[in-house]
Amino acid sequence: MKEQFKETMSRLTMQAMIMTTSGMKGVTLGSVTSFSINPRPMIQFNLQVPSFTSREIHTTKKFALHLLSPRDECVNLARLFSKGAIKGTNNVFVSAKPFIALEKGKDYSIHDVAASDGQISTTLIGNSFKGKEMHYNSGCEDVNKSRRIQIPVLKLAERVLICEGIHCIQVCDHEIWIGQVEQILNPNDGSVIGNYQDEITGGLLYCNKQFRKLGQVIG
Repeated sequence: MKEQFKETMSRLTMQAMIMTTSGMKGVTLGSVTSFSINPRPMIQFNLQVPSFTSREIHTTKKFALHLLSPRDECVNLARLFSKGAIKGTNNVFVSAKPFIALEKGKDYSIHDVAASDGQISTTLIGNSFKGKEMHYNSGCEDVNKSRRIQIPVLKLAERVLICEGIHCIQVCDHEIWIGQVEQILNPNDGSVIGNYQDEITGGLLYCNKQFRKLGQVIG
């Protein structure tokens, strides 16, 4: 059944996006979707755990989601950030370090956001993962209210959604997250998005283990 399920899901097209957090962490996601527009815009995605990126969100709540263009450079970025935590000696997970391959100022900039003193609402469903990496701080008690959170923003992105995690649902070896969108950036010119529009590319897509781009309109 598992192989049949994987083969079936490989027929679907997913949006390939990159999430970055404080601590210079990041991961490529294929599960980001719009969740709600009212009372405020919210997005939804899931993370496989254990995850150092997840731990950063549990700690600071803040993260950036990058909408990528269907370009070779963005494919390379998506592959770079798809390398998850590596299990080292004594079953200790070691964080991947994608930003080592990138240059500050050229490939990414640092975006400052205010630290949050809110709480992440957490729901546990079924027999969730019990590893040590799951023992995260559910709030942000260790974050000084006056402290600024620094999040890396990739310059190749079409749009960047600056978000705050507000709810986490733990299911087996995954976390389902709901994040509230606080700001939308255009990293190409450093501006905050207003009411204008530029070319709609459809973003970077992923289907059957390959990156793709939007095809022709059929209806």
